[in-house]
Amino acid sequence: MSKVRAQKAGYEPSKVEWTIIERQAARQAGTSDTPALKFLGEDGRKVELDHPDRVVGRVVLMEALGIRSPSFLDGLIKQVSGIDPARDGINANFALEVIKSVKPNGQLETMLATQMAATHLATMTLARKLAHADDLVKQDSAERALNKLARTFALQLEALDRHRRGCEQPVLVQNVSVNDGGQAIVGNVQAAGTRTTSARSSQSATSTPPFLTDDQAPAMPILDNGRDQAHGPGQANDDGEQTSP
Repeated sequence: MSKVRAQKAGYEPSKVEWTIIERQAARQAGTSDTPALKFLGEDGRKVELDHPDRVVGRVVLMEALGIRSPSFLDGLIKQVSGIDPARDGINANFALEVIKSVKPNGQLETMLATQMAATHLATMTLARKLAHADDLVKQDSAERALNKLARTFALQLEALDRHRRGCEQPVLVQNVSVNDGGQAIVGNVQAAGTRTTSARSSQSATSTPPFLTDDQAPAMPILDNGRDQAHGPGQANDDGEQTSP
């Protein structure tokens, strides 16, 4: 808090500002202090950790970024430095803070967090180009690229969430009540009256009665008298016999 006073002599923060300062101090107290990257030389090609002891600084940074291999740390520092075109350390250290905020649990999550940081920086670059586009061609190109990067960042967040959840399938149970002597089933239960059309069709097809009757059923009687009456006296019937008058 003394540093806040030292920024401008004679300025005293208000009560609201002191509350915010204390809240921020408590938030920073719960985070680990990791060394930042500093770019040395006229062209900024040399990158070192801003820590009095190089070995200790590397170990502290590896722990904060979820890294277990020194070679992995060297590659990450080189990659993060590459997305800082100004070579002033602002974008590179921002990327490190993004990785720290993700709290990666393993080097795969560290890689994904690094990609998220790079995607965000590229998105902001395209947003600046879109804001300063002076013709429709440049505006259309920047807009399409900006939309792709924004969707990519959302997919990266989703991928990180799926990776951390693994293959867990959440089961949601709502309003389950079981009386004495009853039983409950947790799962996909389909009522008998909610069969699909195909199921009903298949059942109706299988339940169609056969066209041929059972051979054990009694035969229909033959009415000979009615057939004989259909022919006149002296006429032959269907069997060629003469009928009497």
